[in-house]
Amino acid sequence: MAEGGYGAGSAASRGGRPRRAAVPAGAAPGPDAFDRRSQHRHKRLALLNQAARVINERGYATASLEEVAHTLGISKAAVYYYFRNKQEILFECYQMSFDIWDAALAEARERGRNGRERVEIYNVTNGERFATYAIAGAPGRGETVR
Repeated sequence: MAEGGYGAGSAASRGGRPRRAAVPAGAAPGPDAFDRRSQHRHKRLALLNQAARVINERGYATASLEEVAHTLGISKAAVYYYFRNKQEILFECYQMSFDIWDAALAEARERGRNGRERVEIYNVTNGERFATYAIAGAPGRGETVR
């Protein structure tokens, strides 16, 4: 899929204007709303989050990129625009997990006064980061990647 969203089934390919993501009423677009690189990162992250959910539910061997695409309302080709293959998605999922763990560890080292406090802070922080990222407010949750 081209970066501008002109895939085979897009409005532009049918002669109309491409659809834009709706901004909630009363909300202003973010500072990066018109930055293509930022949009690309955001869409890639949304796709990665959904792929992680599918892989966690079905297992790596039985998870399909077609299912990931279907749950996001995009084509399988759009998935391949953002990732080369399922292995790259799995690698990025692990990288994302390690980044979360590293951030929790850094916070525990900074805030904890002794070993016990550091472990407690790490456990709480790590759990909160995963919950926030993967469940409650992950960027891209429930969003359509277009």
